Amino acid sequence: MDNKNSIQIISTSKFIQSFGLMFFKYKKDTTKILVTSPKCGTRYLSNLCENNSEFFRFHPAEVSNDENDYYFDNITEIYWIVRPVMEHLLSAIMTEHASNMDSIKNPNKTSSKLKIKKDDEKWKFSILETLLNDILTEPKFTINSNDLVKGWFSHYKPKYEILYNEISNRLDLFSKIKFVELQNLSELIESEFKIYVNSENEKYAMDRFFTKESLLETLQSDFTNVWDELKKIIDNEQYYYDKLLNYDYDNLFNEKINEAYKELDDVYDKLKKHILIYSKYKIKNIKNNINTIKKQLIIN
Repeated sequence: MDNKNSIQIISTSKFIQSFGLMFFKYKKDTTKILVTSPKCGTRYLSNLCENNSEFFRFHPAEVSNDENDYYFDNITEIYWIVRPVMEHLLSAIMTEHASNMDSIKNPNKTSSKLKIKKDDEKWKFSILETLLNDILTEPKFTINSNDLVKGWFSHYKPKYEILYNEISNRLDLFSKIKFVELQNLSELIESEFKIYVNSENEKYAMDRFFTKESLLETLQSDFTNVWDELKKIIDNEQYYYDKLLNYDYDNLFNEKINEAYKELDDVYDKLKKHILIYSKYKIKNIKNNINTIKKQLIIN
């Protein structure tokens, strides 16, 4: 079985679920859904659900596969929230690093009241080094060092190259998807769902150990080899990220329609050929039958 056919076997619902997304619905407009990844507005949308009973989170796993396939086949608009790759990955590393700092005890810490002192700086960098090694150890973006059982680096996973390469195979799905950058999320909620949120009071402090700027500087100066590898991933993902945001679906549809016409022309040519051969066969058969009848009618 070739790769293209093996891809088509995976249903739409299973395909979209494979990206570890969060799903949100609006009761007043069931033709549209929002999907997003960790660090791409999940907290904003969760807060929205808490403050507006008409807007709620759901998960496709709650219903059967057949129901999911029917749902995704009939939905008309899927808003997929995305974020520039560099910004997303740095934010993900900050979150995972902070989580590890909270959950792994520093053996050199002399007091529970100490926060980031001189000795703790070494611990902070040690935790970061372990996390970075996990990210780049095969399989990449898993947690390889903290547990015997591998876990996912849950706040970022490369996906844009995969998505881009699937478009032509899943045009029925991607023609419904609109990729919306995180910075435009509140505007989307207002324009499409007529919900107005005061986001000025929502502060998400995730920079206890690093800011995005200081983390980037640390990666570039203290983890040069790691940064070189991460930068390759970031650049590749950003390339496909930009292509997804600017994808020309009209052009692809025209290509598909022209391919279909070509296939139709090929079928028509084959049909004409078979009809012609069959006609000649029938005429020949009729002539043979007439000749046979003539022979039988000859009176000796």
